[in-house]
Amino acid sequence: MLPAAVRVCACTPARAAKDSVAECIHIVLTSALRKFQRRWAPYHILALDRETFAPDQYINEAIEALETNEIRSLDFIFRIDGDEIVQSYLSSGQGSSPI
Repeated sequence: MLPAAVRVCACTPARAAKDSVAECIHIVLTSALRKFQRRWAPYHILALDRETFAPDQYINEAIEALETNEIRSLDFIFRIDGDEIVQSYLSSGQGSSPI
């Protein structure tokens, strides 16, 4: 029980962190995918900054849960942290990663 003088204010209903990460990934990808609606380069690569508070596992699971048709215009999704690059998505038509 919280003391009477403490009030908790939340912008959204309480839920699991994994669900919040999935929602954020979906919002970021939806915004980014507008740039890839038509093919304008041999490879469409989306690079995401790894500087987040979300565990890598949650981010990978959120990307894996996306429907193929949602990200069909992308060939790769990488997450970047300084010199470290982590592949998070490889389209089924790409075979193996170029990195």
